[in-house]
Amino acid sequence: MNLRSRLRTEFGGAKPWLNHVLWKLWTRIGGFRRARSIDWSRVQRVVFVCSGNICRSAYAEAVARQGGLNSASLGLDAPDGDPAHPDINTLARERSVCLDTHRTTASASFAWQPGDLALCVDPSCLARLQAPDYVQTSLLALWVPHPSWRAHLQDPYGRDVDYMRRCLDLIDQAVSGVKARINRRIST
Repeated sequence: MNLRSRLRTEFGGAKPWLNHVLWKLWTRIGGFRRARSIDWSRVQRVVFVCSGNICRSAYAEAVARQGGLNSASLGLDAPDGDPAHPDINTLARERSVCLDTHRTTASASFAWQPGDLALCVDPSCLARLQAPDYVQTSLLALWVPHPSWRAHLQDPYGRDVDYMRRCLDLIDQAVSGVKARINRRIST
């Protein structure tokens, strides 16, 4: 596999790879220290946040719910009521995850609750998110169980299917990491 193909498959392209490198450096120097400081004992619901709520956050919500977590999702630029992206829906079905009933939720109409943990899919969403002070915020990819130092999950919308699969793999791993932390809190 040549470099261009690898960048497209692993990161969604050359520009997303550059974003990854910059955010990786920021992470290593402690730039997301606050995003890693979650009080897991307060978490009652996990809210996944992306731009359109048709790919990343929609899939993450469904995976979390299937794993027994109280979850929701929203899109910062989403209208209310759109279905999940057809390609993501197809790839989700391959993983036994159903997005058939998913409908987008606009951030303006989302009802925040005490105990919410907002997990954004990339740093730009985290910067734009306007949530009440009682909501903890973080980045979804920071919770991948193995140390990937990845903070940015490039939007798979319009990308090739190989990257879409890679993005869903990373979401699966991150949701698993979140679930493990919540379960540890419950069992202690």
